[in-house]
Amino acid sequence: MRWENLPAEIVSSRPIDAEVFAPRSTGPVSIGLELLDAEGTVWNARASAPVGHDERLRIPEIRTAGVPGWFGLQAALAPDVDDPQEYLRQTRGRFGRPFWGDSRALKCRLTAKGESGQFASVDSLMRQFPKEVSRTKLAEGGLRGVLYTPKRARSVAIICMSGSGGGVDMVFAPALAAAGFVALSLALFGFDGRPPHHQRIALDYVADAARWLAAESRTRTVAILGTSRGAEAALLVALHFPAVTRLVFGVAPGSVVTPGWSPELQNAGPAWTVRGRSLPYSAGRLNELIPPLESRSEGLLTQTVSTAPFYEEIFRDTAMDSAARINLADLAVPVYAFVGLDDALWPSALACRQLAAMAPAGRFLYKIFEHAGHLLAPPGWPTSLSNRVFHPVENRFFATGGTQRGNALAAQAMWYEILKVLEGLSRRD
Repeated sequence: MRWENLPAEIVSSRPIDAEVFAPRSTGPVSIGLELLDAEGTVWNARASAPVGHDERLRIPEIRTAGVPGWFGLQAALAPDVDDPQEYLRQTRGRFGRPFWGDSRALKCRLTAKGESGQFASVDSLMRQFPKEVSRTKLAEGGLRGVLYTPKRARSVAIICMSGSGGGVDMVFAPALAAAGFVALSLALFGFDGRPPHHQRIALDYVADAARWLAAESRTRTVAILGTSRGAEAALLVALHFPAVTRLVFGVAPGSVVTPGWSPELQNAGPAWTVRGRSLPYSAGRLNELIPPLESRSEGLLTQTVSTAPFYEEIFRDTAMDSAARINLADLAVPVYAFVGLDDALWPSALACRQLAAMAPAGRFLYKIFEHAGHLLAPPGWPTSLSNRVFHPVENRFFATGGTQRGNALAAQAMWYEILKVLEGLSRRD
């Protein structure tokens, strides 16, 4: 048994294109993936090949719980730690993906073991994105973030915005750049040079970033992708500044403008402003989610809280008749949304139905994935820890929902749909 055609470097956002030479006498083959991340943690995954394999078995033919290829390994990839919850807490809300945010090549080992005991092992390197993608920290005027630029860029550039954890998106932007799109991971807050918390963030800033990106990338076609509260921002920019974008992707969006956050409050005043004016918002009973600082205990901080019921009240009570609703009646650009039916952070599936009911026909398109939760991400992101998150602002665990397999399947379907839409837009331009 031996490995063949394994590239010297594996790119995390692409399938592993390699083969195992395995004589039929070996029986079913078990494939293992081992990664050593930048912090010294070992990650392991294992997948099994079907019984009737031929002599050469390609990685994409491997199945794990119905998830094909690299996505099967992605679904199973988990840190080799005694306490996963404590690991999430120590990594401060990075969802167990420190190696994807590192620009260095990291050690990767693939193993194959046959039922008869034959064994093969090969070492390689894994990168978050190809060498031909450059990464530059952006500090242009008031703009802050990270710009990913492929050497051979397509005619569409895209802004990516993260959610309530703040900082810069380290998931979608690198993967989109690896696919050939100039991608700006735009920092809204919680980043050097930006406000520390999600309070009164000017959406004019996002519009300015879109204009800058169009000029920098020499394209008139800019798309915007946001996740969670970043999806809320993307929708609002499309409504208030329709000229700056041709297309919006919303990953787990809401249907109502909810309040800003701080470490002490989930109702910390207006979240967004447009041309200096605060946008109306609805807070419901969100303050009940966070007890006063003096009453917080270590035990409380280790509990996993589901916030979806609180947000469901807000969405149902205000989404159709409140000034805080995200009213898409005048939406001028197409929006593609992707949500998990089991979203435990907020009911994004309900939000999509409400948004679609208000939007012009054909302008708001969405897909709901069964058994998937709030943390949907492109390939290369392990889903073994994706049903909860340690929130870096509030220092608490929140349930995000979905299953390991469901989140991996959703990641696969969503990613190919995003690429298909962007490639279609690129061809038209």
